[in-house]
Amino acid sequence: MNMLSAFKKKRYHYFIGLFLFSYLYSQPNMGGVGWLVPSNIALWFSSTIVVVLAAFKVWQTQKINYSLFNTLLGLLLLGIYGFGIIRSHLDYQELLFYFLLLLNVWLFFLALFQFLLTVKIFNKLLFFIVVLGVLQAAIGLIQYFDHQQIFYILFGYEPFAINGRPTGSFQQVNMMSSFLAVSLLAVLYLITIKSKVLVTSKTRFFLLFLSMFIFTVFFLTESRAGLVALIGGLVTFLIVNFRVIKPRFGYFLVWLLIAGLTALLTSLILQYTVVDSTAVSSTVLSKFERVAAGNDVRMDLYISAIKLFMQSPFLGYGIGNYDPVMVQFYSHLTPSPELKAILGNITHPHNELLFWMLQSGVITLILVIAFIYFYIKGLFNNKRKIIALFLLIPIVIHSQLSFPFILSSLHLFLFLILLAFGSTRVKSYSFHVDKSKVIKISLLPIIIGYFSLTSLLAYSMFNSIEEIYYYQKRLFLHKQSEYAGKESNGYFYFASKNPLTRPFIRQEMNRMFDKAIEQGNKYDINQYVLWSEKNAYSEDVDKERLLKALTLGKLNNNAANK
Repeated sequence: MNMLSAFKKKRYHYFIGLFLFSYLYSQPNMGGVGWLVPSNIALWFSSTIVVVLAAFKVWQTQKINYSLFNTLLGLLLLGIYGFGIIRSHLDYQELLFYFLLLLNVWLFFLALFQFLLTVKIFNKLLFFIVVLGVLQAAIGLIQYFDHQQIFYILFGYEPFAINGRPTGSFQQVNMMSSFLAVSLLAVLYLITIKSKVLVTSKTRFFLLFLSMFIFTVFFLTESRAGLVALIGGLVTFLIVNFRVIKPRFGYFLVWLLIAGLTALLTSLILQYTVVDSTAVSSTVLSKFERVAAGNDVRMDLYISAIKLFMQSPFLGYGIGNYDPVMVQFYSHLTPSPELKAILGNITHPHNELLFWMLQSGVITLILVIAFIYFYIKGLFNNKRKIIALFLLIPIVIHSQLSFPFILSSLHLFLFLILLAFGSTRVKSYSFHVDKSKVIKISLLPIIIGYFSLTSLLAYSMFNSIEEIYYYQKRLFLHKQSEYAGKESNGYFYFASKNPLTRPFIRQEMNRMFDKAIEQGNKYDINQYVLWSEKNAYSEDVDKERLLKALTLGKLNNNAANK
């Protein structure tokens, strides 16, 4: 039995391994630009393995499976990118890298159709999502009670709680909360499914027990986005699946009872447990009250994004230009105190659709509406696959209240898998060619080249991440006269040349320099000079800052000689 035959028989096992790998790996979260910047390079690299295996399967069977939604997603990504680069100020390397990442998203989606997700395999995948939810909840619980980070000192694990709120491996509260919402809805579906083979009575009670644990950490996150996502998914579940769950309606009531009891339990924990003295006390209710009173920064971001879009609806403002456009927009206005505090460091309006409409114009809105229309129409024509809808809803809602696809590659690829499962009218196209000719002329070199390129990019990204981690954890040595170890070569050798991290590095080095000037930190001033001379591209270096750094360096040397 060859590798492809084994993979074909147990293809769902690969997805389990894929998500497990992505879950175990953690890295410093740099943020980024929409779908274009992954925060988990391990998952992105694993996705290329799926593409390569699918390509080998196509070559072996001489058959490719294709769906209308492959075309629709391709048009959506092409429209976003094509219109977004018209007014973009990013250099050609960054734009090329972003194109390759979007291409990988489309290829991964296409690859999923070569290993068709049946309902049986989909149900097994839901079990794994529940397991991941439990593991994330376990990390979150440790984060909540281990605010001294003893656990992470012992095991070297990076993600910490933010203001006493658990974040799991996502390093962001809303990402954690919305993923737990998906896990809880997966539990709800599995306990109400009509299957005595896949889900027995004992399994149902065990799943309910696990949901109690997940619910507890879910409410500890105090995330509005996660709560709205869960409610939206639950309402959708009842609308599309109510007839199916009627014979097992008691399990649904128990699930709701667990939700209510754990909500009361966590309210007591939040009230009487002092986890972090620096934590800002802000309940979910108070956050909704701020929205109702018009004092929430998200509402400022939404309103300003809509106004900006109306000023340039056709071409948008270009990929990567959201932050400077916002600064310019408010140069003639007085922002709220909350918005003023973050103005100049905003990478996203907390709404994925508005974000791409601002960058690529009205074409984004048209293509998204077309995709949603055909997708929902296809789902209602295939009732067996409509179950994908209620699991998609939490991620869709989250994407309109925050930015899951920037900070969590797990959200992005899970979203693609759910989309692929719900896609209908999948057709198979056969072609007959001599395999040896295909290998020699086209397919095999392309596969090898694609995998080699992604391996190289992954290697560069891993090294960049290591450098960023080192920089963030470094200890400033103010009195050191000579550079030693890694710092003798300056900061960010790989990261300064990586198109995905270059914007972050430019911003961070300028911030470091300004802080060094304010504090009289000669060591960091010299590090800025070293970075500009050895690692940075000339266009990344602020000439005024460099001249000031060189002048201060000469003055320091003259003073030392005297």
